[in-house]
Amino acid sequence: MSHLSRRRLLQAGGLGVLSLALPWTRGARAGGAYAGPLVMTVHAGGGWDPTLFCDAKAPTADIQQRLYTTPTQVGAISAAPIDLLDYQTGVKLDNVPAFFAALGSRFLILNGVDTQTNNHDTGTKHVWSGKTSEELPSLAALAAAQGAASYPLPLAYMSTGGYEATANVVQLTHVPGQSTAKQFLLPHTVNPDEVVANQRSYFSADTLARISAAQAARLDAVAKKAGSKREADAVAAFNGSHQRMAALGALAQQLPAKPVTAAVAFPALGSGYRSGELDGYLQSAELALHAFKSGLAVSASLGLGGFDTHMTHDRNHTRQLGMLCLTLRYLLTAADALGVADRLYVVVGSDFGRTPTYNVDNGKDHWNVTSMMLAGPGIRGGRVLGATDDKLRPLRVSKDDPSQVKGYDDATATRILPAHVQRALRKKVGIDAALAAPFGLPVDMPLDDMLA
Repeated sequence: MSHLSRRRLLQAGGLGVLSLALPWTRGARAGGAYAGPLVMTVHAGGGWDPTLFCDAKAPTADIQQRLYTTPTQVGAISAAPIDLLDYQTGVKLDNVPAFFAALGSRFLILNGVDTQTNNHDTGTKHVWSGKTSEELPSLAALAAAQGAASYPLPLAYMSTGGYEATANVVQLTHVPGQSTAKQFLLPHTVNPDEVVANQRSYFSADTLARISAAQAARLDAVAKKAGSKREADAVAAFNGSHQRMAALGALAQQLPAKPVTAAVAFPALGSGYRSGELDGYLQSAELALHAFKSGLAVSASLGLGGFDTHMTHDRNHTRQLGMLCLTLRYLLTAADALGVADRLYVVVGSDFGRTPTYNVDNGKDHWNVTSMMLAGPGIRGGRVLGATDDKLRPLRVSKDDPSQVKGYDDATATRILPAHVQRALRKKVGIDAALAAPFGLPVDMPLDDMLA
């Protein structure tokens, strides 16, 4: 900036962090409040093992399993018959067949998805955008851009991890943990963790109004002095950032006084169970769902870690799968309670899969074949599309009927690629053709109606 210094811009923002607490009013353009589709993507970071979850495989000459010998069939789903233990505490987090007995009817399972890579970054990009060669926007970004084009949604796309690329179609808002958010997003509040009715402010309403007016005047004055389009754009971006942060402040006041914890959400774990990691996942889901409910957001990305289990695979991986299962249980239950489930698409995936055999460290390494799980309006759950063979290779599906599994080398059929999945999701969610056009996903054999 030649005439507009960073220091002046920050000063114009108004009295430091206090500006984050200024009132933000959620209005709507013509057409009322946003009531369109919502998207939540859940990324199991590191490369999950579907054979311990939704694509259970009996041991073969090419597939090793040390936790079970015979899969459990839960409807159409081949589930691993295992408990998911937190080895650090000995607590059973979940049981795979029980999880699918409870939620399998809501999810469409895609097995045998070929990511065509063993690289973390490439696999993540491919699964969540549909391409490996370019960093295309995620489905969540496209949905947020579409919603924000018609409604004032300063938190349109929120993220606490996972694939976050936007290709500049929408601004991304990183959000901290819920407890931390309430502390610094309500800095004028003496105790942000109290219920709203009991919260006390360090400043009177009149004082806050004067701060708001002073901030607006300063920013307006700086904007008028901007000597170039670049400087004007910088002011606009800065102002937009403050609006989004103020919106988070408004959201913080709508959240429960105490963030959800695993022990509260799942009493069966026992009152003494403590896991900061699991609490963080649940609280990220809680924050996103309240943002959906309040009309501040269209989409959110949630990232869970710990799935890159090159060592002690069975012990470490089952713990992370347990946390994933509990996060999904909470996510769907809370979505039902908040009344947003009928608009919410949930997409679960990972970088890739894991090898069918163990390495010398009792771990499993990277494998290009993976699974995905999808739920939402118009997606019929309780089904499985795609499959893997007794070597854990991806089998092809019919181009005319994806429910028909074909052979590994059948040239008349196609492997399910991430591009197929993302194309079908774009269609199901209703992404405008004009918005998606610059981010095309050409495939030889489209499966655009595979989610019907």
